[in-house]
Amino acid sequence: MDESELLNRGVYKLESGALQEAEHIFEDIIFTHKDPRAWPLIGIVKMRQGDLEQSINAFQKGIDAVPEMKEKYQNSYAQLCLDKMQALKQEYLLVKQQAKEAKSRRNWGFVLGGLSAGMGN
Repeated sequence: MDESELLNRGVYKLESGALQEAEHIFEDIIFTHKDPRAWPLIGIVKMRQGDLEQSINAFQKGIDAVPEMKEKYQNSYAQLCLDKMQALKQEYLLVKQQAKEAKSRRNWGFVLGGLSAGMGN
């Protein structure tokens, strides 16, 4: 199968939701056919799998290998970076809330412990 047939097959698999198969086809294009233009397609696969970090890495590899792809894919890449930042912000807010709740529980434990110690005397 030639490279353009492989690419069409990979895009078909990607669009039909067969992400693992699409990823294998795109990797074949990159490593066997030595064509780095499939990196952004792996980026899309990873994005659909929810792996934002690997998606960003794949887009960056494509841009590094073929600089003229930067303009074509920069919107997708920028969106991935924004999504990653939003995910990190949500994670930070969750940890901050959990720390606040833990501190509150420790304070109440101290107060309640003091009350019960005072009542036992």
